[in-house]
Amino acid sequence: MILFPKVLFSANSPVSGRVQVVEARGVRRLIVNGFVQSVSRNRTGLDEKVWGQLIKFPYPLKDEPNILILGLGGATTVHLAADYLKPSRLTAVELDPLIIKIARDFFDLSAIHNLEVILGDASSFLAGGRPNYDLIVVDLYLGGEFFTEGGFYDFYKNINRRLVPGGAASINRIFKRSQVPERIRYKNLLTAAFGEVIEKELPGVSASRNYLYFVKKAVSK
Repeated sequence: MILFPKVLFSANSPVSGRVQVVEARGVRRLIVNGFVQSVSRNRTGLDEKVWGQLIKFPYPLKDEPNILILGLGGATTVHLAADYLKPSRLTAVELDPLIIKIARDFFDLSAIHNLEVILGDASSFLAGGRPNYDLIVVDLYLGGEFFTEGGFYDFYKNINRRLVPGGAASINRIFKRSQVPERIRYKNLLTAAFGEVIEKELPGVSASRNYLYFVKKAVSK
């Protein structure tokens, strides 16, 4: 076991910037531009971290759901969704081909059954196709920066459109605790696209917090 941090991989990606895989005490971390994006499945306590909390939907869930995950990273959320939600089908969309290779080479991606990984842009992927997902998980950070189009109404309307009636989505955002007006505007954006929104703040020691947003598509009467 590697007790002290060891860099297993390091490269500059034209899409993501500086990308590293670091291992210490048996746990691997994917670090992009200095920010931890993912950790290996064997890290203890993942259920209480952002990746585990993203799949703890506050709604009754369909058995063996069809799940879409936007943002593969090191596949932490994909592993947890496969383990706990037992999806009939699991699709992950990732913009950076290097990140997909890293997930395969260092984060045991091939162990996940019923998984399709699509190289592409999340917005473009959502804009096509029919409503066929029971759950959509959005974790679109590049280092410390949220996906640009995640600030636009059309992005969330397309998420709503791709959900089946009664389907649900979860979204990870990071805000500083001082960014109350920005959080309010963001929640209002989601409310305009979906209706009711559940916001959950995850505990932390820094000035920034992960805020999770859960939304649900209405069932047509």
